Amino acid sequence: MPTTVETDSAESWGRLAQACAQVDAPVHLPRIKPWPLSKPQQVAAAASVLTGLADSGESYRVPDWITAQKLRLWAVHPERMPSTARYAEILRAYLLIGGTIDDDVRQAVALSVDTRWHCPQLPDLYKASANDGCDFKASWEVWKLKILLDGRRPVSKAVGGSTGK
Repeated sequence: MPTTVETDSAESWGRLAQACAQVDAPVHLPRIKPWPLSKPQQVAAAASVLTGLADSGESYRVPDWITAQKLRLWAVHPERMPSTARYAEILRAYLLIGGTIDDDVRQAVALSVDTRWHCPQLPDLYKASANDGCDFKASWEVWKLKILLDGRRPVSKAVGGSTGK
């Protein structure tokens, strides 16, 4: 694992941290250099750091320059982040760091995430973006977000699924 995380290495570090956490392997915490949260890739990188730390049980180590207030600017404006997976991870990071689920957040999810559900022959999956096909990474990120939002993963009734409870 990298010893220093910057914008361009944050996503790979976050994925490695999540993988280590899944198999109960130790997560080596890097030095995280601060960066601005003004561009989509910068915000997505910060969300990867935050979710990687949270998923590995180290949420208390989130850098103080990543705040719910800064992530909210992106959480309630999903049009700024066309990727379903990236937007879901940003919104999950926002909620994990103390952001609130309010009408603006629910509306953003309804407009940007819920409209991308139900792919042909794979009704439980989500599309990668508004114009792309089904995507496992996007679906995985949305499922983790939906568990946080609703306490359960959505399950389609189209293929004999349950209510997801």
